[in-house]
Amino acid sequence: MTENGSVNVYINNMSGGRYEYKQHHIQDIIDHIELGLRRQGTEKSKHDLWYTGDYYKDHPEELLFETYPEEVQQIMRDGVKALKIAYVYAHHIDYYLSADYGEDTLVNEIKKDLEKINNQNP
Repeated sequence: MTENGSVNVYINNMSGGRYEYKQHHIQDIIDHIELGLRRQGTEKSKHDLWYTGDYYKDHPEELLFETYPEEVQQIMRDGVKALKIAYVYAHHIDYYLSADYGEDTLVNEIKKDLEKINNQNP
C-alpha cells in the first residue's frame, strides 16, 4: 500500500521482459489519475502555474487544481481499478511467458494481487 492508503500494484523487481516492461506505463497512468483526484481544489505550486503577469488576477480559479464533478470522479476511480487489474494481468503473464513463473505461481500471484485490489477502499 502507498502512504495514502491506495494499493500500488507496481511490483518492483526486474524479471520478465517479454513486453519490454511496458506494463509499468500502466502504473504511470494510475499514479497520474490518483494524483489528480488527490489534489482537487488544492492550491497549485509555482511549478504548476503556467501563465505570468496579471493572468491570475483575472482568472483566480486557475490558482487551484480542478475539482471534478462526482460522476467524473467515480469514472476516474473505476478507471484506476480497471488499470490496476490490467497491470496485474500484464505483469504476471509477462513473468509466465518469460519462464520466471510456472502455472501455479501465475495463478496464485494473480489471485493474490486481485484480492488486494478488490479489498481496497473505493
